[in-house]
Amino acid sequence: MASRVLCICLTGVAVVLAIREGDPKPQARTSTYSKTKEVAPAEPIPGSHTWWKINKISANSFACGGNRYCCVRGCKYLVETDSCGDCAGHTVKQKSPQEEIEIYQNTLRNFRIPGGVDYYGPVRGCTKKNSVKCTEKAGGNPVCCCNSGFIFDFPSRECVVDAENLTNKEEPIPGSDKWGAYKGTKSYFGPARRCAKDKKKWCCHRACQYDLEHDNCGLCKGYDEPAPPTPGEVIQKFVLDHGNYLIPSGIKSPGGATGICYTKHAKSCTAHNSTVKHCCCHQGFYWSFISRQCVSPATLAKEEAQEAEEPPEERTIDPVNAGTGTARGGSSAVVSRYDFSQPGADQDDGHAQSRSCSLVLLIMAALTGWP
Repeated sequence: MASRVLCICLTGVAVVLAIREGDPKPQARTSTYSKTKEVAPAEPIPGSHTWWKINKISANSFACGGNRYCCVRGCKYLVETDSCGDCAGHTVKQKSPQEEIEIYQNTLRNFRIPGGVDYYGPVRGCTKKNSVKCTEKAGGNPVCCCNSGFIFDFPSRECVVDAENLTNKEEPIPGSDKWGAYKGTKSYFGPARRCAKDKKKWCCHRACQYDLEHDNCGLCKGYDEPAPPTPGEVIQKFVLDHGNYLIPSGIKSPGGATGICYTKHAKSCTAHNSTVKHCCCHQGFYWSFISRQCVSPATLAKEEAQEAEEPPEERTIDPVNAGTGTARGGSSAVVSRYDFSQPGADQDDGHAQSRSCSLVLLIMAALTGWP
């Protein structure tokens, strides 16, 4: 009986139909490979393009495109050490790196910096920009965290602005732009840094409190404990307790043995429930924590209105980090954060399959005389 052979190319498998005259239905024969279970593609570790050389030679990871690395089959991504391990055999399906990262950040907060990520080359120790030392619990071992207002971004391996959580923000210390060189230097090596947004002022480290009596930052807690009061809340309590004319002794105090206050429109006084001499603004003047001087009520209102205005934002956009789609600057905009596909790849594969199908049809036609 005469027969005709028809080749139909489908995505991923070639199907050959043997059509014999008189047969009501064609009989299909498919490749045995089409019955195997689909293999999930390897997922690159976000930010692994920044790995130092020692990470790249690990036996539990391999280069998987775009200068990024994947864990070998059966091994899991260990977020704290930024490595692949806990291998359980090739038949065991581990969680993806992204799932492990989500578990880590949900457990230890999204501003925590893993110990294995905290380095620039061989240098370690809170090296990331806008990172500070912190503890999970008071008195615990120090680790590294992104400072207030920032979260850790794995694709770029940097601390980026937290645009979602409005409570995670910097709180500049009013009047800290008046700190002298010695005061600023001393605070820099303590729990305070120049604010990232308003660079003229200083901000306390994450989980550290503004100490008004010493006019600096201290009293640090664990980041997993209730947040300390903001500098504004500390100042508000002081004014309610002592009045808006009393000058904190840590800012201005009577000088030496003379006991004279050299602040304009102020004189020596005794604070309520305190044996320490203070300076007080004269009648009709308020103490301004912003300008650090005694001012009229109208001037204080004007200063507070100006202080409430947002400082101009310095926005610098870094180049996209090795295809991770992370832009850094005044906001933490993330574009295609974990999308590792290459635009146009699907279209190219489709054209290649179409050309292969046409070639097979021509060969089969030549061999069988069909049609």
